[in-house]
Amino acid sequence: FTIYTFAITSVALFILSITNTDSHFIILTAFIIFTFVMAAAGNLTMVYPAELFPTEIRASGVGLVSAISRIGSAIGAFLLPITLDSYGLSTSMLGMTAVLLLGTVIS
Repeated sequence: FTIYTFAITSVALFILSITNTDSHFIILTAFIIFTFVMAAAGNLTMVYPAELFPTEIRASGVGLVSAISRIGSAIGAFLLPITLDSYGLSTSMLGMTAVLLLGTVIS
C-alpha cells in the first residue's frame, strides 16, 4: 500500500508540474487525487513504523521515526516558499515529485 501511495502521489504531482495553468480541470483532478491518496497514506504514519521494530525497542524506534518525520516536515515547510519564489511552481512540483519517487524506491 505504501509503495502505491508514493507512486500515485508522484504521478499526481508530476501532472501538476507539467500542466498548463489554463487547464483547470486537470489541475483540480490531479490535486484531488494527490490529497485523497496522501490522506489515506497518513493513516499508516504510526502503524507501519511500529511493525518495523522488534518489541524491545519498538517505542524508541517509533519515537525516532516520528522525530525524523517532523524534522523533514519542518524543512519542507521552510523550503517550499523559497523554491516557489526562486524557481516557480513547475520546478517546485518537480522537486517534490523527486522526493516522492525517492520514497517509492526506498519503500
